[in-house]
Amino acid sequence: MPVSLVIITGGSGPGLSSALKAFEDLGYFSIDNLPVQLIPTFVRLCDESSEIDRTALVVDVRSREFLGRFPRIHKELLEKGVNVRVVFLDADDEVLLRRYSETRRPHPLPDQDVVVAIRQERELLREIRELSDFVKDTSEHTVHTLRDVIKDQFAEKTGAHELNVTISSFGFR
Repeated sequence: MPVSLVIITGGSGPGLSSALKAFEDLGYFSIDNLPVQLIPTFVRLCDESSEIDRTALVVDVRSREFLGRFPRIHKELLEKGVNVRVVFLDADDEVLLRRYSETRRPHPLPDQDVVVAIRQERELLREIRELSDFVKDTSEHTVHTLRDVIKDQFAEKTGAHELNVTISSFGFR
């Protein structure tokens, strides 16, 4: 069976890493920041594996100049029959600014004001957003509600409810 590939993309700050963790919780083999030019090789290796059937990876502006290759690579994957879905996450400018302020992390587009970097990033990702299968504004979401959105959209619909049980036991001598 061919591998199912979900590519999570979007700006910096709307929850790409949180979404990737949600996919990992759903049993997807997950990779953060795989260089765009390695995606076809990765898909081929997954096809050769008997254990990996669902994968999720993050592609964002950290790919720098390789980001421009994404639309061509996406088209090639579709032509080869790969089940690929592109998830694009975004948030309002004010929300992104607040998140950057809270985390105190630098924007991946260096040496710029964060507002300018956010605008430039949106322009760099415009073409990818247009070919996305699922676009989600995460402005009103927390990490937990974003996880629920991912589960609702991408969990296998078996009709059974998922229940996780953890049992810890200890004793004193």
